Amino acid sequence: VILLLNRPVMSARRRKKHGRRGWSGRAAHDDTDPEKTDLELHEKTSHMSETEYAAYLSRLNPAKLHPSEEKEFPQLVPASAAAQRKLYLNIRNSILQYWVQNPKTQLTFQVAGKRLTEAGLAITKEQVAMSHRAFGYLERNGLINFGCFTITKPKPSTGKRVIVVGAGISGVTCARQLQFLGFDVTVLEAKNRVGGRINSFRKGNYVADLGAMVVTGLGGNPITVLSKQIEIKFREIRNDCPLYDAQGHLIDVATDELIEKEFNKLLEAAKYASAKLGFFETSPGEPVSLGQTIELIIMNKEQKLLKRKEQHINKLIQIQTQIKAKADEAHNLNDIMDKTKTQYLELREVPERDNVQEFQYLAAVFKHNEAADKYEVVMSQIEELQRTYKEAESVEIVDTYLNTFERHVLDWHLANLEFANSTPLSTLSLGHWDQDDDYEFAGYHYSVESGFQSVPESLAKDLKIMFSMALKHVDYSTNLVTLQAEDTSQPESSRTTESLTADAVVITVPLGVLKHDPPRITWTPELPDWKKAAIDRLGFGNLMKVVLCFDRSFWDRETHMFAFVNSNAGVAARGECYLFMSLVKAPVLIALIAGESTTIMDELPDEMVVDRAMNTLRTIYGDNVTTLRDKVVTRWREDPYTGGAYSYVAVGSTGDDYDHLAKPITGCRNGRNTVYFAGEHTMRNYPATAHGALLSGLAAAAKVADTFIGPIASSYS
Repeated sequence: VILLLNRPVMSARRRKKHGRRGWSGRAAHDDTDPEKTDLELHEKTSHMSETEYAAYLSRLNPAKLHPSEEKEFPQLVPASAAAQRKLYLNIRNSILQYWVQNPKTQLTFQVAGKRLTEAGLAITKEQVAMSHRAFGYLERNGLINFGCFTITKPKPSTGKRVIVVGAGISGVTCARQLQFLGFDVTVLEAKNRVGGRINSFRKGNYVADLGAMVVTGLGGNPITVLSKQIEIKFREIRNDCPLYDAQGHLIDVATDELIEKEFNKLLEAAKYASAKLGFFETSPGEPVSLGQTIELIIMNKEQKLLKRKEQHINKLIQIQTQIKAKADEAHNLNDIMDKTKTQYLELREVPERDNVQEFQYLAAVFKHNEAADKYEVVMSQIEELQRTYKEAESVEIVDTYLNTFERHVLDWHLANLEFANSTPLSTLSLGHWDQDDDYEFAGYHYSVESGFQSVPESLAKDLKIMFSMALKHVDYSTNLVTLQAEDTSQPESSRTTESLTADAVVITVPLGVLKHDPPRITWTPELPDWKKAAIDRLGFGNLMKVVLCFDRSFWDRETHMFAFVNSNAGVAARGECYLFMSLVKAPVLIALIAGESTTIMDELPDEMVVDRAMNTLRTIYGDNVTTLRDKVVTRWREDPYTGGAYSYVAVGSTGDDYDHLAKPITGCRNGRNTVYFAGEHTMRNYPATAHGALLSGLAAAAKVADTFIGPIASSYS
């Protein structure tokens, strides 16, 4: 998973499942050998065959059809087609294996077919036909022949022109794939560089990624293929992350782990409330957020503890009341014993008692003995009650779920979750915020030594890109699409506009641009209501980074992360410089700012933001902090061509909105799709990630090809 602007997986957001901090070490996978590195595991595995592992690396089940395959090959779905389905899967997995083994060179059907024939999978007419269709499915959907590879057999020209708007990783991937498929492609980019939200700061030996910067797992990640094509140098990120308190003292591991466990319990409780109890609204028409739910759970725990404390106090009072009642009873019995004793002693001295006196004597003795017996019982009961009281009093009843310090540590974890989702928890959908959890990739985390921007830069080579051209208007009312683009290299008051026409356009601008009010892009005709509604519902968050370049390192270089718990932790302050990362060999630290802290810090000048980060470092390292040589503060929200960090499932939204945003729009006259969309906000299974953006570019290219080249069945026969 490539994280846009460094999205920790969580998944914190799912962080509960993938290690502390949301920056996991290895996420367990049954088919991996823990003694091998991720990169070695891409070469071989002890439990999977080569073909099965190739399918796994391509995000496919080696023994099962993908839903898109079921749609493409409906004849293979019935139980009666088991033999044909098995043949197809063997062919499909074998073709994937051929590609994974050498992704630097185009895999042609001639090469694949020859190897399939040698494997006994393309002998009969039926097998050859199946091989063509399988190859076509894989190539059309960007599962083979994608990225930066040498083309040995160019595709015939389609005679169609496509304009891709945006040179981020989704845009350049889409453009490159369309170009390979035979389209005439032009890319419009509002900035003067490629990469979009993948932007590397490079100055001397200093390197820092201002946007995407972490590869979290290579199993199934398309970056695995790119790493072989363009020789990406990875640097493994260690998972150790010491946590410091507001005085700069290291928080003991036991406390840290205890609070982390409570954090995970809170997430599980919130999930249970949504999935099992049907808790979605605080009141009719008022959907509840993840943040609200967590605070309600904490409040409920506090109330339960207070109730338990109250019950305990009431129990002690009840015992005291019982002791007092028994003491009063014993006092009364003692009075009776004294009175009757006096009576029978006086009567006992009478020499000759008459009948009346004898009766009085015996009655006094009886009453005395009766009172004495009762007194002994009561005193025994008092002793028992006193023992019970002492035992109850010795029990320590906790009346606070988390003390102040513990709550601050919990707030750190919540801040990390806010960074993972690029938004305060109060804006996240309770039921759908983690809807993509099941699609996370396994494996270690890595940084890219040369800066992550080198990936889209490589993908952009040999593409026709018009830089400093911002899309202003899209007219899809005729058979062709007409675009109006503004030259951003000119002063804003005197910018010229250029008109471009194409058979189709692929819009890959960030969701923040689509959501902007007033609109940065206008449409003729207006976007369909279902598209506008999805744009409105889905969230687009923000976060900040503070890049600090020093003359030399003063922190432990063996530790790639260290964390800081703010003393005034709370919703507004908990995300301020809460985590520092050291991901390159140069003496560079990146401070992360998340949640509501982003809104506050975004209002401050760079100097003040840097000072706040430096003060945090001095709290931890004191006079050991060395000279600051350079610094950068990211301002993604203020960027007119970005508008923030990445998408999230907002309150009132669901994963369906990603699907709505991915759907193309039909042209008004020709009745076929002419406006397509790509970007991380269009990938339901992989949102908010650069690898998701990359995959969305391949998906959009496939849709364009379906429309203008034709279905796979006729194109690969």
